[in-house]
Amino acid sequence: MRLLFLVFLLSTTIADAQLIFEFRWGKQKIIPGKTYFYKGDSIKFEELKAYLSDIYLTQNKEHTKITDVWLVDFEDSTNELLNVNIQYKEQSKLSFNFGLDSIYHVNMEYEGELDPVHGMYWAWNTGYINFKMVARCSAVNLKNGLLDYHLGGYLKPNQSNQHLEFNYSGSTLFLDLLPLFEKGIIQPELLPSVVLPGKEANRLMKSLSSEIDYD
Repeated sequence: MRLLFLVFLLSTTIADAQLIFEFRWGKQKIIPGKTYFYKGDSIKFEELKAYLSDIYLTQNKEHTKITDVWLVDFEDSTNELLNVNIQYKEQSKLSFNFGLDSIYHVNMEYEGELDPVHGMYWAWNTGYINFKMVARCSAVNLKNGLLDYHLGGYLKPNQSNQHLEFNYSGSTLFLDLLPLFEKGIIQPELLPSVVLPGKEANRLMKSLSSEIDYD
């Protein structure tokens, strides 16, 4: 089952565990400043951020909430990891939102992971950016080669948040960006910028969520 980057390391007893979310380029973890290649073009990522929210582990019909909001930033490895205290059992399910549910966009608290200082907030009427990707790409037909995607939107019909669920087995979850470029789902030469809610933001959020997978 497919779903942009997580690793759960759990024992069969209650213990501190790690939940890790990774951005990848094929088999490689994406690293700031490194150049990657696809179909004769190159890309170097400057920003990769994503919100995950309402993360639950379900076991024997019991729902354990792991966290409300988690902002993953590839420039800060400490943000890729959560320390949690849960008990792993067989036939567990991990569920979460790729992005933020509408309640977070209107709560007006602006604290912690939701602080606008993180560069993931637009305004009161457009809310938060669910996924941000800023890169320099050789396929972009602009002098600066900038590929700039700020994907969000919480009002219908442009509600871009995606709900995901996996059979949990202590696997590594990750978001692989490479297939989106190889399959032409992301076409930098035709669409170098998406920075407002709308149909394109929804389309891209759905496509990104489909490339979330586990090892």
